[in-house]
This record gives sequence, C-alpha cells and structure tokens, in this order.
Amino acid sequence: MPLILACKKGHGDIVKLLLSYDNVEPYFGDNKGCMALSWAAYKGYEAVVELLLVDERIDKNIQDYDGLTPLIWVAQKFHELTVRLLVRHGCQICDLDEDSFVFHAALFISDDGF
Repeated sequence: MPLILACKKGHGDIVKLLLSYDNVEPYFGDNKGCMALSWAAYKGYEAVVELLLVDERIDKNIQDYDGLTPLIWVAQKFHELTVRLLVRHGCQICDLDEDSFVFHAALFISDDGF
C-alpha cells in the first residue's frame, strides 16, 4: 500500500526508495485492484510512471478488477505525455476495444504509427 500512496501523490523519491527494496509488492492493488502504475498514470505523474516502467517487476499491461489497464486509465484523462511514455514502453493499444473512446484517444495521442 505505501507504493500506491506514493504514486497517487506523485512522490518520485519515495517511489524510487520503495522500489529499491526486494520485498516491495508492485502488484498490491487498492480496493478496486488498481495498481501503482495505474494511479501514477491516471494522475499524469510522468517521472513516477518512468520509474515504474523501468522496473522489471512491473507488468505494464496489468488490469484492475474492471479490466482497465494503466493505458486505459491515462487515456481517459488525456495526459498526452504519459500516454506516449506508456506506448513507448510497450503498453498494448491493440488490447483495447476498437469501438471504445479510450482506444481512439490513445491512437490520437500516440504518434508511434498505430
């Protein structure tokens, strides 16, 4: 839970410190199953998202209890730089429903040729 709280508040230094511990659990979700990466993306904290994306323990396409991925969370908020960051690090646009608003938002924001 400390990792999620640090990500929700955009505290990059704390996130970096927590990720330095082997026993940190990056897949620990909140009461809706939302993980640290989803919260950092949703809030638009690019530096925190970057810290999480370079950690090999983080699944970039992990889903919460409703099936929402970090890319879906961030595309809903139109955080352009964070969408680009997630796509550059391999988050899957193709997994989104092609009829959804979020799919089109991610495609619109992304300039990676999707």
